[in-house]
Amino acid sequence: DIFVWDPDYEVLRSRTRMGRQKYDDEQMEIHPEVVVEPERDNLIGYVFHTAEIVCVPERRIDDEHEWDLDFLQTTDEETGKKTEIFGFIAAPVISSDDTVQGVIMVFNKTQPKEIFSDYDLFSIEQISRFASNAFKAWESIHAAQNAKQRMETLVGMIKHISNETDTNMVIDKMFQMSRSILNAEGITLFELIRSQDSKIAEGQLRISKSTVGDAIGMTFSISEGIAGHVARTGEVLNIKDPYSDPRFNSTADKENGFHT
Repeated sequence: DIFVWDPDYEVLRSRTRMGRQKYDDEQMEIHPEVVVEPERDNLIGYVFHTAEIVCVPERRIDDEHEWDLDFLQTTDEETGKKTEIFGFIAAPVISSDDTVQGVIMVFNKTQPKEIFSDYDLFSIEQISRFASNAFKAWESIHAAQNAKQRMETLVGMIKHISNETDTNMVIDKMFQMSRSILNAEGITLFELIRSQDSKIAEGQLRISKSTVGDAIGMTFSISEGIAGHVARTGEVLNIKDPYSDPRFNSTADKENGFHT
């Protein structure tokens, strides 16, 4: 397994996982993605936080420290097979600026009754060093591919909208394209209703279109919520956890059983 740190969701994601179905079978199989929370009480989280190599050549029932390997259950549920771990090595992947980028884990020697040796430990240390450069290259390629795909989608959206005269159709297309570009679960459009004297500070925001429950038609004071802040200031915000922001108004979530 190779687990890479995902800063957007603050989890470790497996990028590649391969293993032989049988010791005498050379055919390799790729397993589903595994997502691991970076908690110190599980093996991957511990190595990620401490930057220490953990080597257990042979697991024993009476081991002083029994490592949490529950993250393997995700793959077991997908494949219907139980992963038996007889021995393993987990090593951090560290960049040139001493930042831990991920974790490499190898488990079970291919030959029965064979255990990991000092040479195996030395080898995984060298591999983890090279993996840092590979991670950096992969991230650059992945970012470039995402940027290209998003740009193509954006250009397509502009072409569609430029030829459309129906306002509702324009909004519908904007919703579809925006969700596609941003990989967003939900999207909501707040319409600004100005006061009679056209003062924005005294206006209201009405949800005119939303993919979340029955939120359409709900009205809020422009002085409330994150949407109100954006309407008043014109500031673009990127907030990972709205509930930790004191400006967030959770009324729509509560009424629609949704968690932003």
